[in-house]
Amino acid sequence: MRGVTLPEVLVALVVLAVGLIGLASAATSASRLAVRGRWDAEAAALAARRIEVLRRQGCRGASSGEESVGPLAVAWALGGGADARYLRVYVSITRSAALGGGVTAFADVIPC
Repeated sequence: MRGVTLPEVLVALVVLAVGLIGLASAATSASRLAVRGRWDAEAAALAARRIEVLRRQGCRGASSGEESVGPLAVAWALGGGADARYLRVYVSITRSAALGGGVTAFADVIPC
C-alpha cells in the first residue's frame, strides 16, 4: 500500500500554518511601513514648504508659529546662530491620534 500517514499529514499542516502566519505578518508589516512612509513624505513636504515661506520672509520677518493641515499639526520655531549671519529653523509635524500619533522633526538654516 502506498499513501501518506497521519503524522506526515499533521507535520505538513503545521509547516503550512507556520508559513501562512509568517506571510500574514509580513503583509501587515509591509502595509504599516507603506502608510508610515506616506505620512513621512507628506511631513517632509509640509516642512519644506514652511521653511521656504520662512526663507522668503527673511531673517527679520520670520517668526515662530503653528498651523493645522488636515490631521497634521505643523509647528515651527526659530533660533539665532552664534552670529547674526543665519537663523536656525525647527519644524515639527505631529500626526493626530487617529493616524497613529507621532512627531517628525526637521531642522534647517536660513542665511541672513
